[in-house]
Amino acid sequence: MKHEDVDMTDRTSIRRELPTIGVLTALSLIYRIALVTGIDRIVWGDEPFYLWLGRNWLTGKGYTFTGYHDVHHTPLYPLLSGIVYLITGDLQMASNIVYVIFGALLVVPVYLIGYEMYSRRAGIIAAILASTWPAVTIAVLYW
Repeated sequence: MKHEDVDMTDRTSIRRELPTIGVLTALSLIYRIALVTGIDRIVWGDEPFYLWLGRNWLTGKGYTFTGYHDVHHTPLYPLLSGIVYLITGDLQMASNIVYVIFGALLVVPVYLIGYEMYSRRAGIIAAILASTWPAVTIAVLYW
């Protein structure tokens, strides 16, 4: 079957790509774990505000970080980091875990889009770039 005839909505097509997606995601996960464990960083910029919002929201203090309800920050990252904070008790660790998990999962849609639009090879290259490109790996930890 040629690539042009492959329909990624077909379950067998997706199932056939699962090993490739799994390997690329695992490699991305390992790389991101190495980044967060191998390099010291400081939580700064707007990241602390998102982390405080998540902690406060999930510990019953409301969606606040200054005592007033916040309307400027989107709620998904605070929600996710807040859930992880409840497990770890550490805001920086919560941030690192969310970064590792969702950064590794980014490989899945990037691969599938590259595969669907161009070819399997393009999907693999796009996934590798999403896994290793500094703007979406190391820079995220320091901006």
